[in-house]
Amino acid sequence: MKRVISLVIILIMLVPLAACKKAPDKEADNTPLPTETATEKPAAPTAVPTEEPTEEPTAEPEPTPVPTPVPETEPMAPADGVPAVYAGEDAYYILYPDGALWGWGRNEDGRIGNGTTEDVPFPVHIADGLTPVYVGKTVFCLSADGMLWGWGRNDGGDLGLGDTTDRTKPEEIMPFVKEIMHFYDGWYALTNNGDLYKWGFNAWDETLTSEQKEAAASPALIFEGVRSFNGQFLIKENGDVLRKFGDDYVKIASGIKRIWTSVGTAIAEGKDGKLYEFGYFSGEKVKICDSFRSLAFDDAVAYIIMNDGSLCYYEVGSLDGMRDVPEDQLHKMVYMMDGVKEIYAGSMSDEDWGYYYRFALRENGELWAWGLLSNDVLGKSRESEVREPELVATDVKTVSCNGYNTYIIKNDGTLWATGADAIFASLGGEALHGEENDWVVYGFTEIPLGAKCAVVFNILRLEYGEDEISDWVILHAATFAVDEHGVIRAWGDNEGELLGILCNLKKVAQPWPVVKLMNTEN
Repeated sequence: MKRVISLVIILIMLVPLAACKKAPDKEADNTPLPTETATEKPAAPTAVPTEEPTEEPTAEPEPTPVPTPVPETEPMAPADGVPAVYAGEDAYYILYPDGALWGWGRNEDGRIGNGTTEDVPFPVHIADGLTPVYVGKTVFCLSADGMLWGWGRNDGGDLGLGDTTDRTKPEEIMPFVKEIMHFYDGWYALTNNGDLYKWGFNAWDETLTSEQKEAAASPALIFEGVRSFNGQFLIKENGDVLRKFGDDYVKIASGIKRIWTSVGTAIAEGKDGKLYEFGYFSGEKVKICDSFRSLAFDDAVAYIIMNDGSLCYYEVGSLDGMRDVPEDQLHKMVYMMDGVKEIYAGSMSDEDWGYYYRFALRENGELWAWGLLSNDVLGKSRESEVREPELVATDVKTVSCNGYNTYIIKNDGTLWATGADAIFASLGGEALHGEENDWVVYGFTEIPLGAKCAVVFNILRLEYGEDEISDWVILHAATFAVDEHGVIRAWGDNEGELLGILCNLKKVAQPWPVVKLMNTEN
């Protein structure tokens, strides 16, 4: 049986959550709710990202606060005043502070968006005024007025344009979009006024008729009054929680504001501001605490930063019987440390193995770390176990970990790294398998950027395969750092010359500047 490897990269910069007015809990109503449908595609004003609009858009509805779920490819938000790098599938994109979007890489389905299907070795201009919200073989962006734009692969009606033809340049899809999400059964768009639309189908499903494919290739309204949707849980503005079972949505709880999920378990924030352990299927609630500032939830353990800055952890059991944890470890808030600013949690696992890593960044700049079988990304030797938090760095401003390498930016602007192949060559790739150049750095070492670092984008992607002996996976890693002057430098895995630099080495060991391909037509 082929090994299934899942990568969970959780880089969490949590913000304070405001408590809402208390709402009484209601008994779960397990009556299936009919799905509201509409076949008409929403009207959209005609525009081109780099040209003046030809028609005035309709008035935008009043926005409603909606939590942001994690998409399959998590785009990295730009820091103030510096470029942002987004990693797609064998392609990269840069959003500059002036709103200009550039891209390069593999382009057989038009995913670069420059009007061709030829591979692009260096960044070319795509459009102005578009911010990526999903990057893969299909790419989606939002403009400032909430218009959703898309291009790239479209064989499953992915773009919502009513057909299955790939697009090589940005085309408008629908207006007033707040979020775009991709799940196994299609694409979902949530609008500012709480309308949830769905489109797309499995391009390999031979049972679908041409009429069914055509109908699924355009956005259809499936629910109104939606606060958030994460693929399994739909939360309405009134706090009702609908659980998706097949094609049906069943109400399982009420009075909920937000839900986090992890390995078949869930935690929910109530409209009353309290934090609850939440039944993944039943919607049953067990109170964890009355208030909190932020949290990280991974491997069914919640790390909670309280309002006073203290950090506690809470072992989540399974209210639906899916997770077997000793009773004496359940439903308890365990104190860890004071003065915590941010918490980062991540894990990697397959059928036979797994490990996790945790970082707590304190207000005074101290970085504390712990984990299981992940000592190198924690800055520790594999000769020691790190089951309890240990101090691994000081004067730290930000942290970025992809499961194999950890980067920190210190308050003085210097960039430091630790982990498998963290500084030399590919930061991953074949070196991680011990096939060649198996370098590991234990302890943070400074990266020679030559200028202060403003932001770092630490990227890891997987390539699956198999041979006659076993299944296998190659890890491709690349790092992009933006310095104080806005210069972007790249290093790591350059297989296929994907780093966008003037270097044809497969593994780039030192930061090289990313160059633009000028004088090209879109």
